[in-house]
Amino acid sequence: MPAETTIQTQSEADAKMVDLPAEGDSVDVEISDKKETIVDTSPKEEIKEKEVVVEETASSEEMEDYGKKVQSRIDKLTKRLRESERREAAAIDFAQGVQGEAA
Repeated sequence: MPAETTIQTQSEADAKMVDLPAEGDSVDVEISDKKETIVDTSPKEEIKEKEVVVEETASSEEMEDYGKKVQSRIDKLTKRLRESERREAAAIDFAQGVQGEAA
């Protein structure tokens, strides 16, 4: 199966370019999918590597609880909307009644 190729314009390629300093020691950096590696390249200190592990797991109980909270907010907003529509209709009926009496 042939590899998929993409064509970039020169401006897109230039936007992705990063100027690298020519001074200092060279450092190899590896980037993995799950971890971020931060490398300090200052010549005064030793090179330090820090790994940040990101966990993206949520239990089904948390998801269910979140869903219940969202549904509760939706229900409250719907209740407010219906109440405001009812008040608006009552105000229109009252105004029409007053206008009919005046005529």
